Amino acid sequence: MTVDDILRLYIDGVEITDLPNSEFHDIPDVVNLPCTTRLIGIHGSNGPDGAVAGIVASTDDNYVLTNSSWKCSNVSYPGWAEVDFDDSAWESALEFGNNGGNGWVHIPAISSDAEWIWLRQYYSDWELMDSNVYCRKRLGKKNCIVHTSLAFSLSM
Repeated sequence: MTVDDILRLYIDGVEITDLPNSEFHDIPDVVNLPCTTRLIGIHGSNGPDGAVAGIVASTDDNYVLTNSSWKCSNVSYPGWAEVDFDDSAWESALEFGNNGGNGWVHIPAISSDAEWIWLRQYYSDWELMDSNVYCRKRLGKKNCIVHTSLAFSLSM
């Protein structure tokens, strides 16, 4: 998983704080994802010079892929990263191209089936982009015999 420019990751409401590449969009962070995980939350922040922004992530078995099934908001609601938070009013993430496609950089260790997601991008001075995005993905039950790693990247 990676984010451009700054990434904060939450698994079942707990922030994962030891991400060495959280401020480098071209180097993914990889974390072990317990098979009991019910929710992944990502807060992506775009810096003042960023003209584009994105989040891309996948598990090694493609069980989790960033795409429009993720729910996103540009508002940090109290408890947004918690499993029981109601995200039914949140928008579906917008897809901007798959990892390595449509002009997006290819991030190693992330599936080419993963889409770069965000909300509004910068198109002109009249259409400003969202500089902070909060995205969530609820997970179904998974066979706990399988070990899964989540690789992610954020690009801005």
